[in-house]
Amino acid sequence: MQSKSFLRKEMKKLVNGLDAITRIRLEQLLSEKLNNFVEGLKRSANDFLGVYSALEDEPKIVFPNIPLAFPRIKSESEMSYCISPVEKLEIQKDFFNKILAPREDTLEVLPFCVIIPGLAYDRKGVRLGRGKGYFDRYLAKYEGIKIGICFQGQLTNELDREDHDVFMDAIITENEIVVISKKKF
Repeated sequence: MQSKSFLRKEMKKLVNGLDAITRIRLEQLLSEKLNNFVEGLKRSANDFLGVYSALEDEPKIVFPNIPLAFPRIKSESEMSYCISPVEKLEIQKDFFNKILAPREDTLEVLPFCVIIPGLAYDRKGVRLGRGKGYFDRYLAKYEGIKIGICFQGQLTNELDREDHDVFMDAIITENEIVVISKKKF
């Protein structure tokens, strides 16, 4: 198998190599597929969906019209989800980048479901992230629904798995939904 650093570079190149029109079309298809799936999940009216503010090489998703929570890096080893409207997110430097995240004074919540971007996924639910481990540490303690999201070209048959990697319950691309953990749905 290829090294994680090589795969990270290749997947970033794949996404950044999409022309603007194709990328917008794929993001629209992915948004529709994700929103239809999430709307079918059992939840209460007050449940929050854990989402993300996309980096340059991640799908920009239009999330469903339900309460949203975004990740906030609390320390070098800890992340939480906080309530915030998109327009009130502020720049936080991390993930080797500047990301938009909730302000420090926002309320932490436990989402019923989290949408996790990845540079690649395999069909068993293994995720290739950016290498800092924030999502892995958060997900190790998280008992809700974990949905990986990526473009079809980022879905592979098999990735190297490490002991700290957490399996997704489902992976959604613009073309398909791969359900890994049927007990959650």
